[in-house]
Amino acid sequence: MTAIKDLATREDAYFRLQIETVLIPGINEPADIERLAIFISRIDPAIALFIEPWIPLEGVEFKEPEKRDLIDAVSGAMRHLYVVSYHPLYSEINEIRKTPRKAEFIEILPKLY
Repeated sequence: MTAIKDLATREDAYFRLQIETVLIPGINEPADIERLAIFISRIDPAIALFIEPWIPLEGVEFKEPEKRDLIDAVSGAMRHLYVVSYHPLYSEINEIRKTPRKAEFIEILPKLY
C-alpha cells in the first residue's frame, strides 16, 4: 500500500496512475473491492481503478464471478472514486463471439489507376 501512496505523489506529466485488481470468488468479494476503493480515495479519488473479473482456467479451482458480484464491485467502487472501469465477464465475451456479425465493410479510399 505504501507503493500506491508513493506513486500517487509522483510528479510527471507523462505518468498516470491506475490501480488494477482482479475479482476472484472465494478470494476477494465486492466488499473487498469497495474497501480498496476507499483506501485509494483517501489518497486521491481521481486515481482510476480497473476491475478485472477472474477468467476461468482449466484445472484451476476458482470460478468466474457472477454478474451480480461484478456489478456490486463496480458500483461499490464508484461510490468512492471518479474513474472506475471493468472488463466484461469472459462468458459474456464468448456469447458476443457467437453472435453473427452484422457489420459491413466498405472501402472509402479512391481507386488508384
